[in-house]
Amino acid sequence: MCEHDETVESLQDVLLRNGFVRCDIAACNCGSWHPRYGLQERWNEVRDALTEAGYLGNYNGNLVLNGVRELIQKCGERSEDIEKLLETLADIATSKDMTLAIAQSKARRIYVVMRERYAHFGEGER
Repeated sequence: MCEHDETVESLQDVLLRNGFVRCDIAACNCGSWHPRYGLQERWNEVRDALTEAGYLGNYNGNLVLNGVRELIQKCGERSEDIEKLLETLADIATSKDMTLAIAQSKARRIYVVMRERYAHFGEGER
């Protein structure tokens, strides 16, 4: 391999590492390099948002996929808790044997548990 080929490969590597791709638009056929229009920037936004929300760190290898999996799991747990809350509230609303005081007491307990469990949701803490 001659020195010229090594230089070309080295420069192509620099372009690829910095988010450029060779033009593959058939109508254009310019043979030049084009930026990927913010792909890396969008990816960094996702990574930063997961980090700020506490879903990305050394504990999960700083892998975006692991952070997204954890976020989905947490949302699923919250969804299950919300379903339980709605079922309890429906029982309160339809029970003929329950006094207003008992219904308010149950609702208050549910509220306190949910508030404590999700006090840090969306505040960057796990």
